[in-house]
Amino acid sequence: MKVKGFTLIEVLAVVMIVGILASIALPQYQQAIFKARITKLMPTVRTLKNAQEAFWYTGRVYAASFQELSFFPKGFRCTGATCTDGKGSLLFSYQPNGGNPFVMASFTQNTNTVFYIIYLDHTANRDLAAKAFCGASSSDPDNMSYRVCASLTNRAFNSTIGQFPFQ
Repeated sequence: MKVKGFTLIEVLAVVMIVGILASIALPQYQQAIFKARITKLMPTVRTLKNAQEAFWYTGRVYAASFQELSFFPKGFRCTGATCTDGKGSLLFSYQPNGGNPFVMASFTQNTNTVFYIIYLDHTANRDLAAKAFCGASSSDPDNMSYRVCASLTNRAFNSTIGQFPFQ
């Protein structure tokens, strides 16, 4: 009588193959999640930029807080110029005195941070006005945040500004 089943060697071979496939797929999956989270925030940042520009035309200054701007992104808790969704995503509006005002969203996972930034129209540096960039927490091409920005923009890292240009 013949016994049917798998030998220990066959089971170990299958487990090893599954482990190898998982070790290849997991970083790609994490990068896709990272990219999806920052991409999800991009329309909100564009809307925030438009709200800041509308506010500027009423008094020739940008709003210093979400309360002053009357802009509260759905699902975010806002305090002053910072909003967070409690999941690692941060939406941030910043208006320095003079300089280059911008609106930004960032997402951090482990030690990697990606931010999406749009400079407002009335900046000191006219080359930045109304332009969007992706920023990475590292300029190392093997770093996940660098790869996410390169993938989002389809552009090379611009070392002059330290960001990846969208335009």
